[in-house]
Order: sequence, then C-alpha cells, then structure tokens
Amino acid sequence: MDREECVDFRNADGSILRGILHHGAAANHKKTALICLNTGLNDMVGWHRIQVKVSRFLADAGYTVLRFDDTGIGDSGGEEINEKSIVKIFASIERGMFARNADAAAGYMNHEFPKHRLVYLGFCGGGLTALHSAAHNRKIAGVVDIGGPITQPSSEYLEKKDPWEVQRSMSDYGAKMFRLGPWVRFLTGRGEYRNILWNIVFYMKHKIKGEYAESSTSTDMAEANNLNMRFFQSFDTYIRSRRPILFYFADTDSATWGFKKHFLQPYESRGVLPNPHVTFIEVEKANHIFAGTESQERMKHDLLEWLKRALPEQR
Repeated sequence: MDREECVDFRNADGSILRGILHHGAAANHKKTALICLNTGLNDMVGWHRIQVKVSRFLADAGYTVLRFDDTGIGDSGGEEINEKSIVKIFASIERGMFARNADAAAGYMNHEFPKHRLVYLGFCGGGLTALHSAAHNRKIAGVVDIGGPITQPSSEYLEKKDPWEVQRSMSDYGAKMFRLGPWVRFLTGRGEYRNILWNIVFYMKHKIKGEYAESSTSTDMAEANNLNMRFFQSFDTYIRSRRPILFYFADTDSATWGFKKHFLQPYESRGVLPNPHVTFIEVEKANHIFAGTESQERMKHDLLEWLKRALPEQR
C-alpha cells in the first residue's frame, strides 16, 4: 500500500470538505484517478470499511483514489442536515443533493492531477450523485454506480413492505408449506401471524397495481410516483457523450429488482440497450452492502478489470 494523506477543499458554497487521498503505487502508476461518493448519510469509510478496502486495493494497482465526507457529515464542514424524515433525506440525496460536492471533488482532483482521467465510484445514493454530476461535467471520464436505487424511498421501503421484499416473503411462505416445522410453529401459536397477514395484504395491493409485471411500459413509468425521474434524465444526457458506465448490483437487493424492471428491460425494449458503453454486473449471493468477504473480493477485482477494459491506459 502506498502513501495516504489527509486533504481538504471547498465546494461552491464555501464549505470545507475533508478526505483521504490514496496515491497510486509508483511501480505501476496509472493516470486515472477515482473519486468515491458515499451512500446516504455514511461517511467516507463506507459500509464495513468497504471504501477503505477498495481504495487501498486500487491504489496498490496504481490508481489514485480520493474519498471524502459530504457537507455536514463526518470531518467535513457545512450545516448539519436538520430534516427529521430519513425518507426525505434519502430522496434528496438520490435526486442530487450532494452533486455539488462531487463537482468540487472533481475540481480539486483535476487541479492536483491535471493529466489524470477522473472516474466517479459511487456507492448506493453515491452512484446517483455520480451520474447527476457526470451528466454535466465532461471532465469525468467514467462512472461506477454500485447499487444505486432508481425508486425513491418510502415508508413501505423502511418497513420492508416494498414489492420486492413482499414477493420474497411470499416465496418463502410457499417453500415452507411443505415443511413440518413451520406448520408446527404456526399451529402452536408461535407463528408470525401479523407479518404473514401484512405480507398477504401488501402482496395483493402490489399485484393489483401491476408491480409484479416483468417490466415497466413507458406509460407505467410516466404514471409512477416513486421513480427517480432525475436518474433517467441524467443517464440519457451522460450516455449521449459515449462515456463508459458500470452498473454494479447485488442479486439479493431490492435496488437490483427495481433497476432491472424499470431501467434495463424498458431500455432494452426501446433499443437503447445493449450499448457498448454500458456494463451491467449482477453479483450472485451478495447483498446491498456487499457484507460477505467473497462478494467484497469479487467487487475489487471486477472494478479493476472494468477500469482496464473501459478506460485503458494511454501510452
């Protein structure tokens, strides 16, 4: 692992943003720098230190990496976020609340490394921040979106009653019908009656609304009130520039379910996808936060291979 240093820079509002800069190993130094963008209200460490692990891995491979705290979070300055509703905070982030911070980070890295190409590496909400900023910032050569949800959070999401979670629960019930243990617990009063009832109610509700259709039509998308339409606008702008983007998702994640239904399938039906500049990777047996060691190791190597392929070093 090569040198790491504390850095700071200011965003357009004058707030100081503080972070850690990982210098690429000198032995195989690359002229490509990555900027980590955080999920939700997390700091620059990320889920179970995933951003530290990935940054050090890529730095060892020769890439320079910056990770930093957003305004009002961790070591950075700026006003604290006073909104009490976590749903509203997440929705604001996913619509671009931190895009100015990403712009500032890109400006700082461009100043410090003017000959380097810049790539955004966004986790969850940070993946959307990456796309919103890159759509209008042509200094960004590529984007990695790791599990960025394209449906806005809601109370159903927080209560684990969104369509994907309910569908998984109903599938589990179906599998348990042919096992003795669950029936014994149910008949002896140890079953989770309230959860079962609510899952059935929500399943019927989602079924009636057509949530379980294989894909969204253009009419469905226009009428949906929980889709993040800003995502689609930013993607359409970004992809017209023919810059590469990697969508990296976990197979046991509601964000993946929504992404495939509302984005991949409709865009394929319209002929927009497949596109040589768009890569989609779905990691089996991984959850939203890539908590398992195996999925973390795969992420590191998948990111490295994509960088080599999509943004090869110029000689």
